[in-house]
Amino acid sequence: MALENFIEMRDRVTDPRFLFRKNVELALETRFPRWFVPKYAMVTFHRVPYSTALNRGVIQDRILDELCGPAARMERIDWQAAGRLIETQLTPLDYV
Repeated sequence: MALENFIEMRDRVTDPRFLFRKNVELALETRFPRWFVPKYAMVTFHRVPYSTALNRGVIQDRILDELCGPAARMERIDWQAAGRLIETQLTPLDYV
């Protein structure tokens, strides 16, 4: 996970699409705080085991791909679809 974070910080932080995705990720965390917790936050600010963070990270990446794929602005995100995806693919975190 440290290597993944290094590559992200080195290569992607100036990419507008990456920054948009990060904004959507933070919005999902705000709307669904026990369900959608970014991988970095799970291991840095919560007591979530790495294996749980890795597994949830894969699912959350798929959710972000689906939500961000057709959208280019926050106003275009389908928040109802986001809720359905999150509630069907994730469980609430007890570690938060």
